[in-house]
Amino acid sequence: MWWMARGGGGNFPGIVTAFQMQAFARPEEVYVAHCTFGPEDAKAVAKAWLAQGEEMVHPYRKLFTSLQVWSRPRTMDVVIYCYDCDFAQKLWMESAMDIIARDKASRSCVQPHTRAWLDQILYEAGHNHGQFKPTGGAKEDLLNCSNGWGSQGRLTASKSGGKMGYEWLASEGMLDEVLDSIFRTAPEQEYGVMLEWYLTGGPKVDKIHRSATAYGPREAKWVLHYKHQWEPSDAAMMDKMMTHHVALSKALDRHLLCTNFYNYVDNDMSCAATNDDWLAAYFSDVPLMKAIKLSVDPDNVFRSRLLSSASDIPGWTLHSGLNCYHHAGADLLIGNDHIAESITLDECRAACEHEVRCEAVVVFHDATHGSCWLRTSISLSLCPRQPQYDVWERNDLHRAADSAIAIAVAPTTAPQNEGWIFLRGLNCFPGHGAMPVEGSDDQLEALSLVECKAVCSLRGGACDAVVVFHDEDPGSCWLRRDVQTSFCQAGTGYNLWFRPYLYGTLSTSPLPSVSAAATLSTSPLPSVSTALPERLIWVQHKGILCDEGFGAKF
Repeated sequence: MWWMARGGGGNFPGIVTAFQMQAFARPEEVYVAHCTFGPEDAKAVAKAWLAQGEEMVHPYRKLFTSLQVWSRPRTMDVVIYCYDCDFAQKLWMESAMDIIARDKASRSCVQPHTRAWLDQILYEAGHNHGQFKPTGGAKEDLLNCSNGWGSQGRLTASKSGGKMGYEWLASEGMLDEVLDSIFRTAPEQEYGVMLEWYLTGGPKVDKIHRSATAYGPREAKWVLHYKHQWEPSDAAMMDKMMTHHVALSKALDRHLLCTNFYNYVDNDMSCAATNDDWLAAYFSDVPLMKAIKLSVDPDNVFRSRLLSSASDIPGWTLHSGLNCYHHAGADLLIGNDHIAESITLDECRAACEHEVRCEAVVVFHDATHGSCWLRTSISLSLCPRQPQYDVWERNDLHRAADSAIAIAVAPTTAPQNEGWIFLRGLNCFPGHGAMPVEGSDDQLEALSLVECKAVCSLRGGACDAVVVFHDEDPGSCWLRRDVQTSFCQAGTGYNLWFRPYLYGTLSTSPLPSVSAAATLSTSPLPSVSTALPERLIWVQHKGILCDEGFGAKF
């Protein structure tokens, strides 16, 4: 297990209850060199930077460096950082940058300068570019997980990939294909496609034998990380970005081995034809990992890609190549249909398990990370065959065939939560799936969760839900209307609570306990109040035409 813990990532079949960490003295200063280049010099700059790589990774140089390429604006940036360096080390760093930038007509270099270590961390996280909401000071700002490029930026939906290189160079063909893909064929989205090189090799990494840990590409000299990002609500741009991601991945497949750095895990590596190929791309000894998994977790409590069969999930049945949706073998869960653009398959199934009405989930075929749709009233015989999707059906519900399941919202242990639908980690706000309630302050302070819900309830049909900080009670409270969860941000430090009237007149009595041999109630569905606000009855599906024989009848 100790071997597995070092580099096994999310495949570790256990829980770490304690660990010891070796601390190092914090650097006092960071010496920074930074140059920007245009597309015409990008190939020559990349070759010159890689040629300096073997020397730059030596510990006595005390350097970190990266090369970053953006599709829009079409630029290439080289940065070199020197940590607590003396005069000679700074001089060598400057000479290395001079070699990289020499004779490049498009170069634009800033004068090498010094920052305090904490200032450098804040700068890289976007503190100087408006990506932080002040919370009391620089250190406090940095500790706020909602700050930084990943949370505050506009392009919060993304797809990452990566490949490792094993020489201190890159082939002419690879550079030509990659740079053409970034500068010429990438979608027209400002800061939409990023490619970044990091050096990962060196004496410190090499002195540990490859078989000593689960970490795989130890002999690699560098990692090439590429990231496509877009606004979560822009479905058309998402399609363009995903198409370009696949094309770029296949271009790299022609020049590099099928290995990747786990920090930039890509669950859909185009070079990995099988699950074992995928595992071998990241880890040093896949058979040993599987043997450890089988030995310590034979009941598969900790789910991962080490499963011998992807469909071997207790409590679930996989229907590969099937898609169930409204009027095609399933009903939607109002207000909780498309819950996320980018969550793991385990998280998707867990969301269904926490929703009493959910009977199945729909995901993209063979994907372990991506979009997740929750479904109810499943009738598999009416679901169309669509090879790009998979349906995972819960088999712990013991549903009776062709039976109507009485809708009920299970209350939590606190009576004041009766009927409210809880969506952990979901944040809905303007531009991301919700609007503020008119006539209210955007943020109400120092309210308990009960008080926050009460304020929403007093607004009647004007308030659909509330957003609060996770595990903070009392705390801030945001009132929300026109909620569309598919456009909200998942996996955040916030929670969303839906008001019960969204689902009509619902029973809030406790659900009956279900034994292993029991079935859920088959009583008729409760009547739905006609007093629902009109705007909550209608759901718009933009760009879809339903016609006779195509999803509808006259």
